[in-house]
Amino acid sequence: MLTIPEVWAANLSLIAKSRRMLADSLDSRAPGTRIVADAVVGVALGALLDWAQDPHGDPAETLDQAFDHLAEFL
Repeated sequence: MLTIPEVWAANLSLIAKSRRMLADSLDSRAPGTRIVADAVVGVALGALLDWAQDPHGDPAETLDQAFDHLAEFL
C-alpha cells in the first residue's frame, strides 16, 4: 500500500472520508470535539503505518496499544 501511489491515494481518500464521518458524529453529540476525531485518526494512521513495517505484527494489537496510550492523555 505504501509503495504504490494509486493505492495510497485511494486509501488516503478513505481515511479523509472516515475522519469527516467520525468528526461529524462526535460533533453532533458534543460540539467542539472534532479535535478528538483528528487525534483518533492520527493515532490510528500512525499505528497502522508502523504495523505495515512489521509483517509479523498484529494490526489489532497495534491499534489497541496505540488507543490505550492515547486514552492516557484524554
